[in-house]
Amino acid sequence: MDPTSGRPNAQVLCFAHRGASGYVSGNTLEAFLLALRQGATALESDVHLSADGVPVLVHDSTVGLRRLPVASLSADRLSTEYKVPSLETLYRTCGTNFDFSLDIKPTDPPVRDACAEAVVAVLRKVGGAAEGHLWVCHSDTAFLVAFRDRTAFRGKLVLSTRTKMIEGNYVKCTKEAASLGVHVVNMPHYEWSREAVMQAKANGVLVFAWDTHTKERLRSALAMGVDGVYCNFPDIMLETVKNFHT
Repeated sequence: MDPTSGRPNAQVLCFAHRGASGYVSGNTLEAFLLALRQGATALESDVHLSADGVPVLVHDSTVGLRRLPVASLSADRLSTEYKVPSLETLYRTCGTNFDFSLDIKPTDPPVRDACAEAVVAVLRKVGGAAEGHLWVCHSDTAFLVAFRDRTAFRGKLVLSTRTKMIEGNYVKCTKEAASLGVHVVNMPHYEWSREAVMQAKANGVLVFAWDTHTKERLRSALAMGVDGVYCNFPDIMLETVKNFHT
């Protein structure tokens, strides 16, 4: 599997974390559009459900100074008052020709499942390359597999985890993920090592590293051989990756 085939740099996927969030407010249309203008071919965001059941792109479960629950507000109100775009609005504005890493954020299982299913409904409504280019992220392998089987999801599954969650057992984690059809194991860059990255690839999964927001962190992750990185500064990320491979 070569998920980056055809991208400008075929050696690593460069996800603009919450868009160009190092320059403007993250998870806004402004941030996503700026990232694409800077040359990003991959975006990252988080998704919750609005009160009217619309998948909306926001990291926290509350918004504003009053910390109002996202689940208590309509998608229209979230957009107009808090600049929280819906997933469909993102695709209608930016098209579908980009890779998209999306964290399913609700923690209550029924809401989580409804959110994930609503995401798939949007993907199939907008069409194009949306579904095939989506990387769905979650910390629970069982949820990812059940979601795929229930919806016949055609994109990629990403296990976002931490060393403490897998009790430091990279071999077991990556072998299990691969055996279940999970495509990627994603952890903070500082929790990967060159040995762990190579073992993960040998076991059949790709390796993503998040929190690579500086040139130094990016270079460190690239030196370990990761397949994907996440950065708040798309222009710096793309330049660093390009220079690393030339």
